[in-house]
Formats: sequence, structure tokens, C-alpha cells
Amino acid sequence: AQFLGGQTLKPEESTNFSAGVVWDITPDINITVDYFNIELENRIAQTGTIEIGGEPVPAGVSCPNARANPVGNLALCLQELGVPGAADLNSVSFYTNDFATTTTGFDIVGTWNLDWGNAGSGTLIGSWNWTETEVDNAGSEVNRN
Repeated sequence: AQFLGGQTLKPEESTNFSAGVVWDITPDINITVDYFNIELENRIAQTGTIEIGGEPVPAGVSCPNARANPVGNLALCLQELGVPGAADLNSVSFYTNDFATTTTGFDIVGTWNLDWGNAGSGTLIGSWNWTETEVDNAGSEVNRN
């Protein structure tokens, strides 16, 4: 992953704010309204497929056998550096801290407790939600051919 621009993963960080109110219209009917805002930094995601079979050995990397091979490439170099089975790989993907997002939304829930006497009781619940997530910063440190 480091040869392809990957870095050590950092923990995801979040900051959130939420607020809500409950309105008891009657003893049997109430409505709740909630707002939330969640900001996430250093979100971890998997890269797309990165072809390595035809990639040259990176400059400054000591892989003399891969360089001497007529089809020497990054996969052979990784094998030479001790990555088991790397010579058989054509592509890889890995995890990276790649973007930041902000999610905002509202929830509204209405509850009506019903009593039908000898027939029993029940509760009618209606709910509505609106949520939007925006990508604030998309990373570009990883090549995703």
C-alpha cells in the first residue's frame, strides 16, 4: 500500500450535535422532533482496484531481481521484499483515510395510544425522516487508476 500512496490509518473522528423536543398534546398523543448534525473526519474507505501487474518498480526501491527480470514489475518487487504470493497478483486494494462528511437530518415521530375497552389497546405510530450526507473533502492521495 505504501508503494501506491497509502499511509498509516488514523482513527476516524466525529463531532455531533443533536437536539430534540417532545410535545405531549394530550395524555395519549405526543410528537417528538429531533435534529442531528454529525461531522466525520478521516473516514476509512477501501480504494478502488489498483492494477500492479504492469507497474514498474518504484524509483529508489531495492528490488534487483525484479529489475533484472524482463517483465520486472511492482508485483515481483513486492514478492522479493517478502510479501508472500505477491508475484501472482495483478491488482490490489487497501483501506485509507480518504474523506470527510457531514450528515444532517430531522426525525419526526407521532404516537397515539388507543384504548378499545374490552377489545384491547394499541398504539398508532407515524414517523418521517430527512437525512442528507455531504462529502466535505475527498482525498486524492491514492491513485485509483
